Amino acid sequence: MDWAETPTLFGNYRVKFKLTTGAQCNVLTTSVASKCECQVLQSKTKYLVSLSKDSVPGFVYDIDLVGQPNLRMYPPRKVPYSIRNAVKQKLNTMRDNIIERITEPTPAVSPMGVVHKNLKVRICTDPLDINKNFKRQHFPLQTIEEIATCLHRSKYVTFLDSTKGFWQVKVPQQTSFATLWGRYACLRMPFGLASTTEHNLLCKDLQKYWTYREQLAYNYVIFKRTQTLIPAAMKSLVLSQLHHAHKGIQGTVGLAKEHVFWDGMRQDVTEYMRKCTTCQKLQRDLPQEPLSKEDPPPVLG
Repeated sequence: MDWAETPTLFGNYRVKFKLTTGAQCNVLTTSVASKCECQVLQSKTKYLVSLSKDSVPGFVYDIDLVGQPNLRMYPPRKVPYSIRNAVKQKLNTMRDNIIERITEPTPAVSPMGVVHKNLKVRICTDPLDINKNFKRQHFPLQTIEEIATCLHRSKYVTFLDSTKGFWQVKVPQQTSFATLWGRYACLRMPFGLASTTEHNLLCKDLQKYWTYREQLAYNYVIFKRTQTLIPAAMKSLVLSQLHHAHKGIQGTVGLAKEHVFWDGMRQDVTEYMRKCTTCQKLQRDLPQEPLSKEDPPPVLG
């Protein structure tokens, strides 16, 4: 249920505000703002990115089932006549990029669930057998208390919210759900899967930096504290610049740690230095410290 209030603003003008906005926001037009005698102030939000009708880039949620899963095909459930037209219309709007009409057989066919609330219809699946045969990832989700403790002395805070968050994630056509108007396969993550909230939605390139997430900051360039985060496409160029002075492995690794960072940087620098004949020659020419031949000091009893 939407939570809204209608306060009386300046000029005895009443405006309805939605308080539980989620990924939405309340917008006042210029004409309404002038009638309310509102003072327009510049927003403190520095960056605003919108990915409408898009999905989580570089990620497809693969439904990983156990070996020899026990799956069944369910018939469509009945839909009350009073909302049949609304349900059919909702399915037609979802056929743009959320679901797809299919006739090919699938390993499992789930029944469709309909939630009718506040004169709105929401379509979801009821994947009973699929939920019983999941290989769950048990990805640890942080509580609000754990997140709040990490914000101590933070100067910049980034919010990420998405409307219909499950529909932002692509899924392969592995299963389908039955309706009175035929079967549909989900192109985006459906509501009803048991382990969707336990999955790490980051693509593999970003999962490597999950450990350092609290040390990363963004200001046109991503930083790890005072180090610049180097993308994979620029590794070769940065390694070439670091290697220019032929400081050897330890010297080059120390120089890199002062300025740049990427996952596996020490290993990449070491392998790059070992391929350089000049570095290997200078390393061999360094004199080794001779072993001490002095007698050890006497032990006092």
